[in-house]
Amino acid sequence: MAESGHPEKSSATQSLLYPMAVSFTVAMATLLLQLVQTRIYSVVFWNHLVYFIISVALLGFGISGTWLAFGPDSRLARLLSLRNAAICFVVTALVSSLLVSQISISIAWLGASFPRTVQLILAYSTALLPYFFGGWMLGSVFRDYAARIHILYFADLVGAGLACLMFLLMIGPLGAIHLVLITCALVAIPPLVNGIRNTSNKVALVGITITLVGLGAFESKINAGIQPEPTKAFSLMYESLEPGDTKNWEFSEWNSISRIDVASAELGPDREQPQLEQKVVFIDGDAWTGIAEGEWWKQRPERDVARWTDYLGPYYFTEPTFDSALIIGTGGGGDVAHALQFGAQSVDAVEINPTTYRLLLEEYLEANDRLLDSPGVRAYNEEGRSFVARTDQLYDVITMTGIDTFAAINSGAYVLSENYLYTLEAMHDYLSHLTDDGILNITRWLHHAETPRLFVVCYETLLRLGIEDPGKHIIVQGSDRATIMIKMKPFSPEEIREYGDHVAAAGAQMYYPEHAAHTVNPLIEDYVQARANGTQDQFFDDLDYDITPVSDDSPFFFHFDKPRTLYKALTGQDIADFVRGQWPSFTLFTLLGFTFIAVVIFMLVPLMRRSHPRVPGFARWLAYFTCLGVSFIFIEIAMMQRFALLLGHPARSLAVVLSSLLIFAGIGSMLRGALNVNLTRALGVLAVMLLLVAYVYPVIIEAALGLSLFARSLLTIALVAPPALIMGMPFPSGLQSVSRHGSDSVAWMWGVNGGSTVLGSILAIIIAIWGSFTLVILTATAGYLLALVLFASLDRKAA
Repeated sequence: MAESGHPEKSSATQSLLYPMAVSFTVAMATLLLQLVQTRIYSVVFWNHLVYFIISVALLGFGISGTWLAFGPDSRLARLLSLRNAAICFVVTALVSSLLVSQISISIAWLGASFPRTVQLILAYSTALLPYFFGGWMLGSVFRDYAARIHILYFADLVGAGLACLMFLLMIGPLGAIHLVLITCALVAIPPLVNGIRNTSNKVALVGITITLVGLGAFESKINAGIQPEPTKAFSLMYESLEPGDTKNWEFSEWNSISRIDVASAELGPDREQPQLEQKVVFIDGDAWTGIAEGEWWKQRPERDVARWTDYLGPYYFTEPTFDSALIIGTGGGGDVAHALQFGAQSVDAVEINPTTYRLLLEEYLEANDRLLDSPGVRAYNEEGRSFVARTDQLYDVITMTGIDTFAAINSGAYVLSENYLYTLEAMHDYLSHLTDDGILNITRWLHHAETPRLFVVCYETLLRLGIEDPGKHIIVQGSDRATIMIKMKPFSPEEIREYGDHVAAAGAQMYYPEHAAHTVNPLIEDYVQARANGTQDQFFDDLDYDITPVSDDSPFFFHFDKPRTLYKALTGQDIADFVRGQWPSFTLFTLLGFTFIAVVIFMLVPLMRRSHPRVPGFARWLAYFTCLGVSFIFIEIAMMQRFALLLGHPARSLAVVLSSLLIFAGIGSMLRGALNVNLTRALGVLAVMLLLVAYVYPVIIEAALGLSLFARSLLTIALVAPPALIMGMPFPSGLQSVSRHGSDSVAWMWGVNGGSTVLGSILAIIIAIWGSFTLVILTATAGYLLALVLFASLDRKAA
């Protein structure tokens, strides 16, 4: 097989089998790599840096199109055949995934240590490279076989869609390291096997095989080297260990939403630090929860004044026994144990993380005397909000203690710290599942903005439920943490007075309502007064940070920054502000600027040095492919959000929504080529469908929450498929049209589409944070309508 930038002309590649195989495997590998790297980087970095790295890495697709546009006779094209690009993908994927992850880069050191900053820049640059080579391979195939682009694009999207399923099915049993090795094999096999008669191909295939097998044999050691950065709890918790002490890393497992580690410590003689000796579960190196060891929970405690504060607050108001409790976020079992200890006759324990859920039922079942297997306890591997929305059970106590992971989720880190547990709609669901005297109990870290925002969400929800004076239904108390307790019946003045005295005696603080022994939180007090006066909007506007209530349409509970105060992100020194509040805004706008600059330097400037192809309406074609890139990613992100609650788990959303969207878009591409569907009419229909997605789908989803998981999954596919079919049509149709004027034009449009997709992923979250996901969908609708007008004016014959 000839090794050059030109399409190989051997008989083996004259058919579409070879280019389809390349399109399928490379698309599968690049999306799989993106998902796996999200998991790996979530351990090594904080989630905002994960978002940064993955978004920058995906620029590689756009940049590859730029360099492809220099034509098959350019020096790079002559060097970078499909075989050589595949080898480069293997090398850079291994380096960016397995080597960079061994380097500890602390965000707390970046401003003070230039070498650390350089390390982070190198991490970004290295992460970009495999996507560049993968994009080069796809762009080359699309350019050289543009006449059959609809079939190749079908193979591309189906491969990407199946990558979602492969990730979910294989991350648990195989782990992240082995999946990285699989991505390398997927990319290398087609070009090397296709030219297997070539000696250099045989050598390369043998070398890659030996490398991948050898790395697979050392998987456990490589995994052990992937350590959380020093400011995460996995590292901080054991800083006080002395030379005679030993840190035990007992357990480690990857799953689709995190890496779970269990650690403890053996202390030397005469050393007593119970927290260190406890078995602790870490989620991506942070968000820890201790395993409730022993059988202490079987003994009803005497009434000790120091116990009924913070997250134990609701048990002060319960009788010696009560009927039922719901624990959202089982973690290590502490909340379940306390509910049983204080008299719960039945407990529903809901845990979203599959590994954490399994730990207490299998590996550590005996550590806490079969806690989750005890009479009256029912354990569910489910997302808490979705579970509540579907159950008819009423509870005396509903408890959530510190439920968040600050980890990048599986949509490729596209979504930044959204949380559907703390929205207005979520509070409505919780409160509607309380008994008459039931208590909703939410404990979170005491934070200057987070605590008031949670109070505001609860207060506004009570108003929506028809409560005239919500202040009588809420108690806020705690110490280093803040616990909010809400009842549908008001707390009596006697209850408030007595409980306030109890809290004071325990050395804690009551932040609301007013009590003689405590000082009310001034921000909460000012909000309540403003709400009573009807001036709450002005109150919110006057604050330097955002504590307005969040909804399911914009569920960014941890986003407190306002555009006018972004500069504060540069001066924040508290680690809490690195992972909430200031950093989301700083990350988004920095990334937007960085990406724009990267597009200019690595895409526009090189292209300006070369005259663009002689394509009629060239500028309009650029606008057309920009609209497609932005609009497609907008709908992808919004669809993932729309169906997350219905499916009840982010992993299911990835499996059902994203894979269905990509696969049906691929089918749409093939149908467009086979049936010559009128594209302008199809895009008009798509605009109508997207309006249904924006305004009708939420109603359908809410009505379908009570269905079985199988029925909800089928419904999701049925709702995703129609718009996806049409979304797969305009891109290959546009490439086919411009290819008539020269193959170089295909590379231009491939690069523009890739760059606009990355910019679109950032813009979508900015719009969702300061607007809503509905606005994201409407913006995408406008983008597709503009694409319709542009295509109709550019290619009337194809339209």
